[in-house]
Order: sequence, then structure tokens, then C-alpha cells
Amino acid sequence: MKTGTLALTIFVAILAQLVVFALFRYYRHKREYRDLESGTGEPRSAIKPPPGPLKVSPVVSEKVLAWEGFKDFVVQRRVMEDGAESACSFYLVPMDGQPLPLFKPGQFLTFRLQIPDPATGELKDIVRCYSLSNRPRSDYYRVTIKRMPPPVDQPNAPP
Repeated sequence: MKTGTLALTIFVAILAQLVVFALFRYYRHKREYRDLESGTGEPRSAIKPPPGPLKVSPVVSEKVLAWEGFKDFVVQRRVMEDGAESACSFYLVPMDGQPLPLFKPGQFLTFRLQIPDPATGELKDIVRCYSLSNRPRSDYYRVTIKRMPPPVDQPNAPP
């Protein structure tokens, strides 16, 4: 066997291995995504959420409020979306167990949370708005939140 023929044979063998590996990864990713979307699978990076309710404002659908005031939700699970752990998706389930109204792209939820004030230690209310980051479902809402570092001009400020 000549050197050129041997090199070509090795190249074809390596290329075949890469193709098989890529196909395996593609089908595995596709299966995991399908299982996650259908609710039958658990994401590999799932983290058990802390207990306790969240106060969430209603989704506006067709200019009709889904509910009045704030509604209590529980974080069913949270999933880190990147290796740097800077983006996290929260899966929110209503505490009353009622089906959730469907929403349109671009709609968001308003959260009212009580967090301790770093200076005084007392609980204070904060309000934040986050876009819904999944297709409409009646069993849960998902929001994805990215952790932001402190501003460059205020390095001692909280992230």
C-alpha cells in the first residue's frame, strides 16, 4: 500500500467517525429537547428550586386580564442555560393549580418580590418585569433571567 493510499484510508476513517459522532449528538439533542418540551424528561442541568411562592401579575391576552392583582406561583424547577451560569430559566406553576391562559410572543410577567435590604436587613419589595421565554402552555410559564454584573462605573454595586 502506498503512502498516499494509506493517508486517504485514514482520512476517510476519521471522517466517518466524525459523521457518526455528529449524528449521534444531533439525535440525542433532538430527543432531549422533545422530552423537555413534552414534559416527560428532566433537563441535565436541572436544579431543585427553593420553596415558597412568587407574586406574579396577570398576563394580558386579547386586552383582557387573565386575573386581577398578583397571583402566587411556585418555582417548579430552574435550569442553568449556559456554562458560565449567567442565564437561568425558571419554570413557574400557579399555586392554585388552575390552568394558565395562553399568551402571545413578547408578553411578559411583572414580579413583586420581597428581598432583604443589604444595608438594613429589612425586607423590601422590588418589582421586575421578565418576558415569557417558552411557547404558550397551560401548565407553566417560563422566564429566563440573565445575571448582569455591576455597572462599570460602580464596581461595588450589587449585580
